[in-house]
Amino acid sequence: MAIERVGYRRLYDSIGCSLSDREEMEFGFAIQGCDVIVYIGHHPRRGIVISSDSEKYVFPDGISSMGKWQYFKDPADSGYPRNFFTEIQCIKNIEVPTELSEKFHNDKKSGAHNEIITLAEKDVSNFRNVADLVAGIIGLRFHPQFVLELINENIFAIRDEGDWAYRITGSWLQILEELSLNQIGVEALERTLKGVENAHPSAHEFAVSVFKWILRAWSERDGVSKFLALFTPLEIALGKVSQKDVIDNQQEKKFNKIKELIASSNEGEKEELLVYLEYLGRLQQPGLALRFEALANEAKLTGYENDIAAFRKFNKIRNSLLHRGDLNIKLTVSVGEEDTQQLEDLVERYISWILFRDSIVYQTRFRKTRSS
Repeated sequence: MAIERVGYRRLYDSIGCSLSDREEMEFGFAIQGCDVIVYIGHHPRRGIVISSDSEKYVFPDGISSMGKWQYFKDPADSGYPRNFFTEIQCIKNIEVPTELSEKFHNDKKSGAHNEIITLAEKDVSNFRNVADLVAGIIGLRFHPQFVLELINENIFAIRDEGDWAYRITGSWLQILEELSLNQIGVEALERTLKGVENAHPSAHEFAVSVFKWILRAWSERDGVSKFLALFTPLEIALGKVSQKDVIDNQQEKKFNKIKELIASSNEGEKEELLVYLEYLGRLQQPGLALRFEALANEAKLTGYENDIAAFRKFNKIRNSLLHRGDLNIKLTVSVGEEDTQQLEDLVERYISWILFRDSIVYQTRFRKTRSS
């Protein structure tokens, strides 16, 4: 086996930033098994990759441009509109077969670099965690503008200090559908919107608070961010679920047990303690999963029992993502595209039911047919 140096690089456009007493700065340190190199200045060590003619969407009725990508060792030659950058590199050693290593160094056309970069991608989660840590510290302690605009994200393999192979991570492309509103749809749209004017102003206010967030979730392009964003409009909508409709048998059992223990005790202030316990009980808010279960049982949409089980799963994923900062909790959390699509479907159907008291939502090939 042979040892190769591989890594992960982020290049940020440090908009409006500069160094007052020097042209550039560079320093390194080690963290979580990675050699980290931070560069701030005009000449990032791994150059810059510029994309052009790239679009956000893939259209079904024509050819969508996937964009052109060009590498420049010196950003000054790229035509990029600004020239001050923050670069974060995370580098480590990995073992590769000796034959693969020899091909990588001696034959650039062999494709060996792709195999080595694929091996390096196994560590991409740790690389990104380290980069998040470093970028977050720079932004929080110095200024967010240093790491405001991400330009490039690359996995690379180093041949020598002046020669490396890299893989580009481009921007997301969303696959769209070809849509045409027919006469029935036109009439339904007009009827629905005209019906809104008859609603009470408080209903308008509530709907605005929900739609403000669901619009943000629809436009979110990162999968994990979209998954988390979808919970906000649903949480607002679940505020309409009456607390008396939420049944938490385990919580009620524990509450009554504590009440019995206080009542049967010899504590001189037990009457005051019982009053305080009742006060705490009124403050207790049922969890999101229980509130959704109450909503689903009330709405009884097609497949609602499956929806309850699915939401428990999604809520557990969400809590795991939000609790990553707890050092006492060791988590491996994965959010797949199918999870996000299923959560989006669930959120849309139940928000529609809360607002309109029906299960009508837009049709899409990404929405699975539901069974009762």
